[in-house]
Amino acid sequence: MIGEAGLSATVIKEIGVAITRHELIKIKVMNDGRNLREAMMQEMCTVLNAAPVQHIGKTLAIYRPNAEKAEAVKKALPNKRAAQNR
Repeated sequence: MIGEAGLSATVIKEIGVAITRHELIKIKVMNDGRNLREAMMQEMCTVLNAAPVQHIGKTLAIYRPNAEKAEAVKKALPNKRAAQNR
């Protein structure tokens, strides 16, 4: 949640921790200005190398894939070529 104080370095750091763990997160912004929320979302995405997903009301959704998680899934999946050779 982003309060009236706005988007500080500490808030961005905590959002970075959350997006690393969950990949897709929703953030509540307690501000009435839609243009300000759009600017906050753009700044967060730029700083965190994330993609904006959705902005509905005071809720923002952003996404950043977790490279470690993707690599673990890739290793866990069976190799298609090895299965074809059997």
